[in-house]
Amino acid sequence: MSVSSATICCVTDIVRGSEALSTGALTRGVLRSRYRRLFPDVYMPATTAPTLMDRIHAASIWSRGQGVIAGRAAAALHGARWIGDDVPIEMIRRFPRPPHGIIVRNESIEPDEISSVDGVQVTTPQRTAFDLARHHPRVEAVICLDDLARATGVEIDEVQALADRYPSARLLEHARDTVNLMDGGARTPAVTRVRLILRKHWPMVPRAGVRVGSAAWGFVDLGYEDLKIAIDVKDMDGVDLFVKLPYGSEYRPEITHKIRYSKEFGWILVVLHRQSTFGEVLGRVGLALDQQGYGRRRGGTQRN
Repeated sequence: MSVSSATICCVTDIVRGSEALSTGALTRGVLRSRYRRLFPDVYMPATTAPTLMDRIHAASIWSRGQGVIAGRAAAALHGARWIGDDVPIEMIRRFPRPPHGIIVRNESIEPDEISSVDGVQVTTPQRTAFDLARHHPRVEAVICLDDLARATGVEIDEVQALADRYPSARLLEHARDTVNLMDGGARTPAVTRVRLILRKHWPMVPRAGVRVGSAAWGFVDLGYEDLKIAIDVKDMDGVDLFVKLPYGSEYRPEITHKIRYSKEFGWILVVLHRQSTFGEVLGRVGLALDQQGYGRRRGGTQRN
């Protein structure tokens, strides 16, 4: 997944074609040969590929500043990093026939649910979270929610309070349940996916961003603190977790050291990777649960 970490102040020069022609800033020949069309009457130099921030800025220009950027694009404006450059730009306002690449939602929105980022109208983090939870598949939504919470500090209770304003909103209960899954401690999308797998299979809730021991590098991606089970989800392929040795292979030295360090404090460290399958996650964590005396089956109980 490509991600956007820029801010809107870093966008490429984007122009409304009709205005550039009327003021003489550009000629038709230059506009045709040296600019690319992003949306109707909105152009940017053809020498660079448009980023998500370019497209957000262009969508705002297309709406003549009347549209409120929402959804994943809004999350990116608020600092979320896991948003692809090619996602459609969601916008709240009534516009007939939006062009390809812009999704317009004719929805109610209160003035205090609108903020501004460098002159672009955007939903507040709370409203952004509410919209993400309503309009996107659950896993995709929670990945964005985790990222948004990390970037802004938005809290579950704040989003639920905003949801109270819209008792007749479509998929409201689904949205509430999705918001309750938000955890701003998730470091990568892979961590969020693993966390959702575990929450679906076992009643305990793993917490993101847990410290094992007192060392500065003792943080792990997920943890069952009562059971002393730590889970690290490495942002690498499975084969890269290991180094080859004359007699076979073993975990990379830093991983081995962290496993031993965790063991000193009574923790079991489960090491996963960004491509870990559903079965691998449940199998590896289930084994750790067995070792710590917790029933492995779904809904299991602590053993005596």
